[in-house]
Amino acid sequence: MATSRGNLGVLLDAKARQLDEDGASDPAALAQIYTEAADMLTFKFGAEHAAVLRCRKRAAELAGN
Repeated sequence: MATSRGNLGVLLDAKARQLDEDGASDPAALAQIYTEAADMLTFKFGAEHAAVLRCRKRAAELAGN
């Protein structure tokens, strides 16, 4: 199960970055995708992994925190 979640996290992260680069118009929705990606990536890599931290940081930026 953790592997499936981790793989989903990788896919969500890739999609979030693609949408971000394409100039997605809904920052709240994009922040949610980054947050979900980080949550899923945590299962695969752990909470302190660079990809998890990057996703969390970008989600916070988009959310205005």
